Amino acid sequence: MLTCKDVISKIEQQLSGELSATALALWAFSRLYAYELGEEEFFPTSAVLIEAVLDDLTFADDAAFALDAEALHMLINRLQQQV
Repeated sequence: MLTCKDVISKIEQQLSGELSATALALWAFSRLYAYELGEEEFFPTSAVLIEAVLDDLTFADDAAFALDAEALHMLINRLQQQV
């Protein structure tokens, strides 16, 4: 079951340089796709938020939709409100 803390951890890995924007986008896409197929569960009270954040992250490696550090921190802040 994917939680807000799990998503925060991945975003923090990207911010620290441990994870590239492409790797983060691929991870987000795979989690979102698995959720849509019923192969992944999101924490029930956070499911809508997690889905929205993953959707934002899915295209984060595309220059037109790139998320800078400030935008990533804003996503973390939104997720932390659900923790």
